[in-house]
Amino acid sequence: MKLILSTILFLNVCFCFAQDKNDFSIEFNVNRAHYDMQSANYIFSGDYFVAMVSPQKEGTIQSLDYGLDYNFGFSYQPFKVIDFGAYANFQNSTLKRSFLYEDYNMNMSKGSTRAAIKAFSFGLSSNLYLNKLFHFDEMTNSFFNKMRFSLGVKGGIGFSSFEEQIAIQDFNIDYRNVQYNVTNFNGRMEVAIGYPIVNNSLFSNIGFKFGYQFFKTPTLKNFAGLSLSPSNDVNSEMNLDFSGIFYGIYLNIGKH
Repeated sequence: MKLILSTILFLNVCFCFAQDKNDFSIEFNVNRAHYDMQSANYIFSGDYFVAMVSPQKEGTIQSLDYGLDYNFGFSYQPFKVIDFGAYANFQNSTLKRSFLYEDYNMNMSKGSTRAAIKAFSFGLSSNLYLNKLFHFDEMTNSFFNKMRFSLGVKGGIGFSSFEEQIAIQDFNIDYRNVQYNVTNFNGRMEVAIGYPIVNNSLFSNIGFKFGYQFFKTPTLKNFAGLSLSPSNDVNSEMNLDFSGIFYGIYLNIGKH
């Protein structure tokens, strides 16, 4: 608790000091992220994953094609056209489906599965402000001379996990917290287009952001070091591939 309070106090002092030079800011960003989960969807939504659950299946089948992406970052701007900072990111997606389970005595029961993927990342970031590089503020058009336009890059480390739940109602079967974890590089390239929301020296701008994420993991393994794969197909070991486009909105607090 003391460490958290000290960190908050330090950031507040830095923020107040830096505002005199207009060089410190924080940012919040929420995106819809599209993924390339080919091996995960092959296992979760195909016959291989069904074979692990029951000999009979019926119901909804979905895929892990997208998720929500939350970002927080702060930056220091030592030069007019570029800044440097750090970021933290959390993203997740959930797959749910139902099925009919038939035991060896021909008894039927409804069941459901839930698979959740999560990733937490943190690292360093940098932005190039094209509106200042090309002097947007000197334009005669009042809309364009206030526009914020930047290109950004991010790179760090990502921690990913997969959690699985399987429940069969009539037989009172419930498997919980089967978890696999993996760590790998996380990188992003993004474009941000913003505009001041009020004539205030603190609230800089709100805008739209889009880009591409590079984040593909090695094979998922559990605490015992065993990889996640269907029992009847050892060649389909699963990894998570969060790579893909993303787009969303952001709020920047601080002047640029």
